[in-house]
Amino acid sequence: MNAPHHFFSILSKLGNTILGVLNSGERAVVIEELVVELKDCLKTYSCRETYVHTLGSKVFEVCKPTNNLKRKVSLKLYEILSEVLPEPKEVKLLSNVVYVRSCEGRSFWYRLGLALSDGSPLSRSKIIFSLSTPCTVEAVIRAFGETKTYLGRIMISRASGKIIPVFNVVATDNAVADTIRSLRKHGGSRNNPVISKLIKDLKSHRERLASFLAGAIDGDGAISDDDVRLSVSTDDPLYTVISNVFSKCVRYDNRKYLLRISTNALRLNRLFETIISNVICSHKRQRLVKLYSKSCTRFRLHGLPLNEDLIEHVATLLLRDPSVRALLRDAHVRKHGKYRYFVVSVNRETFNLRKEVMTHILKVLSEELGLDLLPALRNGNRELIVYNQDLVTVLEILKKRVCEAGTAG
Repeated sequence: MNAPHHFFSILSKLGNTILGVLNSGERAVVIEELVVELKDCLKTYSCRETYVHTLGSKVFEVCKPTNNLKRKVSLKLYEILSEVLPEPKEVKLLSNVVYVRSCEGRSFWYRLGLALSDGSPLSRSKIIFSLSTPCTVEAVIRAFGETKTYLGRIMISRASGKIIPVFNVVATDNAVADTIRSLRKHGGSRNNPVISKLIKDLKSHRERLASFLAGAIDGDGAISDDDVRLSVSTDDPLYTVISNVFSKCVRYDNRKYLLRISTNALRLNRLFETIISNVICSHKRQRLVKLYSKSCTRFRLHGLPLNEDLIEHVATLLLRDPSVRALLRDAHVRKHGKYRYFVVSVNRETFNLRKEVMTHILKVLSEELGLDLLPALRNGNRELIVYNQDLVTVLEILKKRVCEAGTAG
């Protein structure tokens, strides 16, 4: 069977559309659009051989494309990349492979996160990516200074008939390839000196960590409504690195092989904005923005180092005001099942004054913790209430400190 001529005419139109968008000053997601067109339009295909592949409970028919099909797809890819990649660059088409040399690139930490997430070392200088996710193809080409790309195979789901083109992208990068080989030499062991150094570097440099996570997300990451998820096994170096960097702020789903990074951990470490600016995949970046916006309405303080010095400092600031002392002494914690609420009783006469004092307390905490906690205060029926469980814990500690100061006095 021959690939339809209609498919290639659409790719040509796609290339012209992309150029028009770029000329208007807007960024186009080039490779993503190319692969989407492959999926949508390649209803018939050319195979030199096929075989059946089982992935978990899913069964696929795998088509090895003919050289003729690979050459036509590579030609369209070459034409688009020649126009849209920033200068200086070098794009060549040799046989069925598109070679790209570019000075655009991304940082070592982004490239390492991307390679650990979705790549495999071929040698001391080369990493191979077999990619069916459109935006990840684009991410790899844009991230590495030297790549070669070609259509590797086409997978067809026997259940749904869905067509999944798989591109092979081989990146040349001595530093990243050598690091991956060293990391995997001893598996995912925390005792591996390379892993230990990597964990230390990421913990001590927020920009590096954000860039590393952006690469991992562009590779095999996903953004849910509540956290960032990386598809990884427990014996993978990426699992060891992330679980140690974020300690108790990660959870692992053994059934789905998903490592979940707490939204709270990203926010408290001030990583969100830098990750968003580094992520290449547009739909993942949009979901990160949504997750970040959602996290700003929450007040999860788990993982924040509320040590004795910090508590003592906040208490000292607050206890200068007699009205704060009186309010905290009168406040109480109400329990309902597993939840606890911080409650300040009010009536018509005391409402305004007590709300002003509680607002002052939350402002002081906000300044010290670098968070906006004021929306956490709610008006109840003859009471002011804080529902957030982490903030309740902080207020309860302060209340205890006030009572202790009163007893000592």
